[in-house]
Amino acid sequence: ENSVRMETPKGEVVYLDTKTLIMHNADGTVRESLDTIRHEASAEQRVGDGARQEHGSGASRERELVGAGARVGEDATVGGARVGDSVAAGGRGSDGFGGGGRGGGGLEDAGRAGDDAVGDAGRAGDDAVGDAGRAGDEAGDAVDGGAGAADDGAKPGERTPEEQKKIIEEQIRKANDPDQTWFEKFYRSDGHRKSIKTLDENGDELPILAKDSDGGWIAKDSLPPKPGARSTLDPGTFDRGSVRSDQIGHLDEAAMDRKVSKDLTNAERAYREDPSAENLTKLNEAQDAFDAQLPGRPNNSSIAEALGEQAAMRHVIPQRFPDAQWIDLPKTPNGANMFDQLYRRDDGTLVIAEAKAPQAKPMWRKGAGEADGWMVQQGTRPYIETIIAEMRKNQNLIARDGAGNPVVDSAGRPVTNGTIAQQIFDALDDGKLEYVMVKAAENPGTYAGAKLEHFEIY
Repeated sequence: ENSVRMETPKGEVVYLDTKTLIMHNADGTVRESLDTIRHEASAEQRVGDGARQEHGSGASRERELVGAGARVGEDATVGGARVGDSVAAGGRGSDGFGGGGRGGGGLEDAGRAGDDAVGDAGRAGDDAVGDAGRAGDEAGDAVDGGAGAADDGAKPGERTPEEQKKIIEEQIRKANDPDQTWFEKFYRSDGHRKSIKTLDENGDELPILAKDSDGGWIAKDSLPPKPGARSTLDPGTFDRGSVRSDQIGHLDEAAMDRKVSKDLTNAERAYREDPSAENLTKLNEAQDAFDAQLPGRPNNSSIAEALGEQAAMRHVIPQRFPDAQWIDLPKTPNGANMFDQLYRRDDGTLVIAEAKAPQAKPMWRKGAGEADGWMVQQGTRPYIETIIAEMRKNQNLIARDGAGNPVVDSAGRPVTNGTIAQQIFDALDDGKLEYVMVKAAENPGTYAGAKLEHFEIY
């Protein structure tokens, strides 16, 4: 009754006696004590011990969204389902808005610990996304529970530029590994390090990451940055009390999803730092709570992102822009090269909305079009121009509504990346484009509101 089933990094089934801290093989023979494991395990093994993680590129809940022309926040028919009705998503009822992410996992799901951890403070060009280090997270993110001992090879100050380049190239390769274990250990989902004090498993400094045009990770410092985002906070009140009664249940569900995800991430981190019986019990409890709330789902950043997207479409945008109508955007396979959300107001003004988890920041990526050769940040005009350029490269991609049906215009023609890109370009050129960011607030398991920021693009 005191035995807990576990798996080693190699997939072997073992059992831990929580009283004696003795590990047994599946056949009952003694394997080793927990103290022995604590002293002898390698850095890579310790990352894996006890963390019952699931990985997969197809795990994100697809958003099932109201079709173009439907008033945001109102009941509207989408492929036979009315907004507010229940539609299966991820094995649990959704509602036509759906939950989370721009499609299929992959790199967009990287680094689920990311939105809750500390990052890189004071890096040049990072002021707008600077990671203000939160005390308490730094120690836990270091390799083997410490600052990360350097290897026996050349120290950073002794390396040649070519040697250092090869190290960074290898780190980038590991960051882009589909398995994502290495990325999740060291990085937040926005490409920033969990701590400026954290070194990799070889004792090497980690680079800040940014997205390339294919959605993969590159070193942010590989290209010069355009000026970062500037924004002003909307004076409106977007607290729980301002949510429509028919939307609060959906937002509470997303908030609880976020809570159990965060609790599991924190329990995994605590057990990795100190694999004690007490922490193992807490880890199992957190895993059980997560499985009950999100059966069959892996724990990744799409869950936190879903809270931001729900906050934007169900609360903040309808309240701040009552005339806003949802525009279905063509979806790329990995969610790259597209905005989070797009709306049209009655006067023809377009509103781009970036939806963020509580701790997420506007991301940097490799520029395209006129911004080719630069790094650009969400919330800036060069970023808008970059996404327009990328949409035009894939101009025939068709927009589909929440039911999967092609979206057509008033003349019955399919709405494509090319047509939407031209509309955004014209709105930007005519001064009729607004660019905002909605960030959900941290919460105890029930929706706690959000904040709205307006980016300066003119």
